[in-house]
Amino acid sequence: MWRRSCLRYLQVLTQAKKMGKERISSQEISA
Repeated sequence: MWRRSCLRYLQVLTQAKKMGKERISSQEISA
């Protein structure tokens, strides 16, 4: 189960990178 969430997290990070680093930093802070 944790593997699935890990892949999901990676996908979100990849999408965030495409959108902008600002979103990534904000997500990292909350996480």
